[in-house]
Amino acid sequence: MTGLPWMRIDADLATNPKLAALIADQHQRGLAAVAVYVMSIGHAVRNGTDGRLARHDLHHFHGNPALAQLLVDYELWHKTAAGWTIHDYADYQQLTTITRSRSLTFRRINCRRWHGGPDQCFRPECADLWTDQ
Repeated sequence: MTGLPWMRIDADLATNPKLAALIADQHQRGLAAVAVYVMSIGHAVRNGTDGRLARHDLHHFHGNPALAQLLVDYELWHKTAAGWTIHDYADYQQLTTITRSRSLTFRRINCRRWHGGPDQCFRPECADLWTDQ
């Protein structure tokens, strides 16, 4: 696992103006596009892509080119050379660098607490914790 096992979804998702317009204008296709949008956030979080979506990964979150274009048209995704990026991803999701930094911090705290820290711990699972100090 690269990223987090959870993601943040706004409690007001159902009344988001862009999503509401997409569903109102496109009906069933709009609902399908919203499902792809939510699953794409999960894919990005889980895989630590920081909101970048590769074209070849579209099937992993049940998308297709037509639904992807709808998400671009309604400004939920932005087109890039390699695929897409999720609009305002970093405003709502924890970025990979933060996830890794927090994980390292908590692993170090636990190593100090349970194994004595860098001077006393020789456990293999802690070997990479102190290499940069």
